[in-house]
Amino acid sequence: MKLRILAVASAAALLMTSCSGGGGTSAPPLDDSIQVVYDTAKAERGDVEATLVYSAYVLPVQVDVSFEDSSGVVDRVFVKSGDSVSEGDALLRLDTEGLRERLDDAEARRVSLEESGARERRLIEIDLELARLDLEEAEESDPDGLDASLLRLEVERRQSDLDRYDEQLARSLDSAKQDIAELEDEIESATLRAPVSGEVISVYASEGSRAASSTTLVTLADGDRRYISCSAKEKVPASAELSYIEDGVQYPLERWEYTDREIAVFEATGKDVPPRFVRSDGGELPETGEFVQLRAVRESSKDTVRIPSGALYRDSGITYVYIEDDGELVYTEVKVGVTNDAYAEILDGVEEGDEVYVVG
Repeated sequence: MKLRILAVASAAALLMTSCSGGGGTSAPPLDDSIQVVYDTAKAERGDVEATLVYSAYVLPVQVDVSFEDSSGVVDRVFVKSGDSVSEGDALLRLDTEGLRERLDDAEARRVSLEESGARERRLIEIDLELARLDLEEAEESDPDGLDASLLRLEVERRQSDLDRYDEQLARSLDSAKQDIAELEDEIESATLRAPVSGEVISVYASEGSRAASSTTLVTLADGDRRYISCSAKEKVPASAELSYIEDGVQYPLERWEYTDREIAVFEATGKDVPPRFVRSDGGELPETGEFVQLRAVRESSKDTVRIPSGALYRDSGITYVYIEDDGELVYTEVKVGVTNDAYAEILDGVEEGDEVYVVG
């Protein structure tokens, strides 16, 4: 920024008149010059960014918890709003009385099958043992005789019967155990557990109420994940380069999409969906509840000719500047690109190195 002095000629005539005896004397006119001081700045190359700054605050990621496949009547609710939970903690449980009765029946069938199977198998084993004893006696008296040959076939048949029975019993027991495991899984799945550690925000079920699958029953605040929420009259441009400012340092941000359910909720209430952002470099955001400044770069131009924004004039749709030329200020129309409070990009009308008049 240079200070320029422009001399402007002016005449101030002050007549001092005194009356004495009908005559008078006139003082000579005072000729002086007024020196006007003004500022100029040199057009230079640099970057110009058009930015928007918003007030924003940090919120926890909300997790809606529901049963994927189970439904039924709520038997117990273990949490309330404001409670802290750890991942895996029980939130609520459906009524499983009918399932437990079926589980008891399945367990009884398995026990009965094992007991009856053991008895039946023992009977087949006894028949096999008796056939072997008969074969031993026949082989002692006449190993190559007809009786021995027939008894060998009988032993083989009874051994085959035992093998088949063992296979059949094993399949029956496996089926019974599978039924039990499935019922145990159903009982376990009737307990809604916290998928993350955090705080309970809302509980939408009560004991005795009906819970349908895929319906949100509890909303949690994720203790490990946070995002920045920004509400502003001027919407954040979709193409803007985003960052938030903390202690004078800028950290990159990216948009974080809403779930279909959240968008539907906002649409149902007639509200605009506020933008949400997370760190794009994987870093942690400030703690929940803190206020931050969010900076959005709408457009930018790198290594361009720029002048101070205070050098621009606008009138009737025309933008112009005054360029100093040999001590004179020359009116010059310009074409402007990206602007901000400090600088304006000049696309045409001013060249690098020109001195432009800047409003003081």
